Amino acid sequence: MPYADFEKGYAFYSTFHFEEFSGAFDYKVILSGSVEKIQQSNIFNNLESFIIDFTTKFNFEDEFRGARSNIWGSLFYRNLMYVSGSRLLYSQFIDHINKNLQNPGLDNIVKDFQNVSTKWKFAISWLLKGVYTGYSPVIHDKALKIFEDILKEERNILSKLQDALDNTGSAQNEKNAKTPALIL
Repeated sequence: MPYADFEKGYAFYSTFHFEEFSGAFDYKVILSGSVEKIQQSNIFNNLESFIIDFTTKFNFEDEFRGARSNIWGSLFYRNLMYVSGSRLLYSQFIDHINKNLQNPGLDNIVKDFQNVSTKWKFAISWLLKGVYTGYSPVIHDKALKIFEDILKEERNILSKLQDALDNTGSAQNEKNAKTPALIL
């Protein structure tokens, strides 16, 4: 809507003005900051606790009550979908960053995060099978095994991500060393 329409007929309105960013991004610093946040979080402790709770306390009926008519009514399902989606978004973030860093190690990490996202969806699909066909110990055990595999894989990915980050600076320095400087 035109600005004048907001002035005439609405109690509240906001306007946005976009400015061009003229600086350069330090992609290594951006990636390093995100890795640091992951390391400072309790992601692995939380995932371990989740696996313990899923093993010992998980009550399928309570988590998926009424889910047949609307699966999004299950907070458990929604949260698992968000976790899966966050891994996919992080892979896209790394891919974008790597377009500027050109680190081959990060290419593999992008694929690893996409794979982990898919594994989360596999675990979710087993739980959905329980919603529609009846929950059983077999379904529980299949989902649990996937969750345990995810924990191991995500730890491994973080280690590989840290290694790739450590090698980003040296790879960039080698590239700069091979490129002769112009003397003016």
